[in-house]
Amino acid sequence: MAEQAPDFGNEDKPGIDSTTSIEDGQTGSGLKAKVATDLLGVNRLFVSTELTSVAAGAQPTIPPNTQWIDMNDTTGGVARGTSIPQGTKQKLYSYTGSGLIFGWSVTLASLSSGWAIHMEIDGNSNFGPNGLLTDELKSVSLYNFNSSIPDFHMAITTDGDTFRFKGGLSTPQRFDSKIEIFAERVSNPAKDFDAGLIMIYKAT
Repeated sequence: MAEQAPDFGNEDKPGIDSTTSIEDGQTGSGLKAKVATDLLGVNRLFVSTELTSVAAGAQPTIPPNTQWIDMNDTTGGVARGTSIPQGTKQKLYSYTGSGLIFGWSVTLASLSSGWAIHMEIDGNSNFGPNGLLTDELKSVSLYNFNSSIPDFHMAITTDGDTFRFKGGLSTPQRFDSKIEIFAERVSNPAKDFDAGLIMIYKAT
C-alpha cells in the first residue's frame, strides 16, 4: 500500500480546493490554510505565510524513511571500480516504483573527457537522447558548470570528477513508475565508474 506523500514546503500549491483563515497559536498572525494537491497528487493541507511578515507556520520536511543509497551492483547498477568501455551505456542505478528524487551524484574517472550522463524518468530521456556531455559541461568556453555556482537553477553542477543533480529549483523530482541513471563512455580509452549516491523517497 502506497504511503501518503509528505509536505515538502509551505508555498502555494496547484489545485487549490478551499481557503480558510487560522491562527498560528503564537503570534496571532492570521495565516492561511489551503487544501491543495501535493507533489504526488494527494490532497493535503498546506500553511501559507504570504500575508504575514513573521516567520510562522509549517516548515519544509523530509519523510523519515527517505534513503541515501549507494549505487552499485545490488541497486541495479555495477560495482565500484568497474571499467566502462567506449560505446557502452552503463546503468548505474535503477528503481521501479513511485516516489521522489532529492538529488544524486556520480563520480567517474576523468569526468571532463569522453562521458555522457543520462537520467531516465518514467521512460523519458530527461537529459536528451544523447545525454549530457561532460566535456561540454566542464568546459569554461561552453557551459562551465562547476562548484562555484552550486545553487544555479538548472540543478546540475560538476566538481572535480563528480557530477551532481538535484531537483530543479530545489524541488524534489517526482517519478511515477521508474528512475534510471546511466553513464555512457563515448570515447576511448575505457574509464572507471568510481562511486554514486542517490537520495530517494520510495512511495511504492
